[in-house]
Amino acid sequence: MEAGALTTTYTASQGLLLKVPNMYKIAGELLPGVIHVSAHSLPVQALSIFGDHQ
Repeated sequence: MEAGALTTTYTASQGLLLKVPNMYKIAGELLPGVIHVSAHSLPVQALSIFGDHQ
C-alpha cells in the first residue's frame, strides 16, 4: 500500500472471523484502516461462520 492511502472494509460478524489472519498482517505492518462490523448472532461454537438461526 502507498503511504497516505485510506482503507476501509465492511463485514458481518461471521466474516470478521475469516479476516483474523489479515488483521494480524495489517497490525504487524502498522497500516491504518477502518473495519465496519454489522452485528449478527453467532452460534454456540465460537469459530463457526454459520449463524445460529434455523
